[in-house]
Amino acid sequence: MQVDETPTRWEYFTDSRFEQKKPVKIGTYNQTRGDNKPPRNNFEKYKQFALVSWHFYYFGVDAIEIPKTFKLEKKGPGYRCNFDPAVICGFLEWLKIQSEPGKRGEPCYREPVDKQKGSKRCKSSC
Repeated sequence: MQVDETPTRWEYFTDSRFEQKKPVKIGTYNQTRGDNKPPRNNFEKYKQFALVSWHFYYFGVDAIEIPKTFKLEKKGPGYRCNFDPAVICGFLEWLKIQSEPGKRGEPCYREPVDKQKGSKRCKSSC
């Protein structure tokens, strides 16, 4: 993902471009899954940021194998940005050959069919 914008959580929540990302209480499974939830306090409102990208790759269940030579794996919680720029450039060139940007696969869980609400994650390792 290339980060194109970093609005505060409040800016993200109030921006009409991201209205469809707000979850609804009653609706289809996808409609109840949004990530644009109202900030609960001033810290979340003004000190936390959303990462917005118009240039991303999402594979989900159709994930592709990334060669170990790129050494881009991040383990554990937290943010990591100290990757070698030459490795990043090589990885991006490789990725552009493998796939077009955008959503390529569904999330790694099964969605309930015609259900109004609820989470039914698959038990298998996707």
